[in-house]
Parts: sequence; C-alpha cells; structure tokens
Amino acid sequence: MKLGPKNIELFFVAVLILITVIEFMLLSAGIMSHQLLVTLLAMSILMVVGGQILVCIILLRIYDKVAIISVKKLR
Repeated sequence: MKLGPKNIELFFVAVLILITVIEFMLLSAGIMSHQLLVTLLAMSILMVVGGQILVCIILLRIYDKVAIISVKKLR
C-alpha cells in the first residue's frame, strides 16, 4: 500500500474517531465514579491531541492540492 497523503489522512480520521469514542467512554466512567476533575483533565488532553490531528488532516489536504497544482504546471 502506497503511503500517500490520502492514506495518511484516512489513518488520521480513524485515530480521530477512536479518540472521540475514548473521550465519551472516559466521560461516562468519570461521571459514574464521581471523579470529574481527573476526567476533565484527561479529556482536555485528548481534545488537544484531537485538535492537532484535525490540523494535520487540514494540512494534508492543502499539501495534496498544492501537489496536484504543481504537477499540472510541470506538464
């Protein structure tokens, strides 16, 4: 399998979905065990990681568009 921008983007989307599921599981476990402060701290860390992955997805899309434009200019 070629490791191009599209495949990396799909990997990042899968990781983002996984982080979202983990956040909801963590929130429900924190509510049930009455440890909201620790839960919110862990969720904020996961949200920062999710935000970074979202920025990576956007940058990969920009990189892909620029690569397509530069290939068209070379022809």
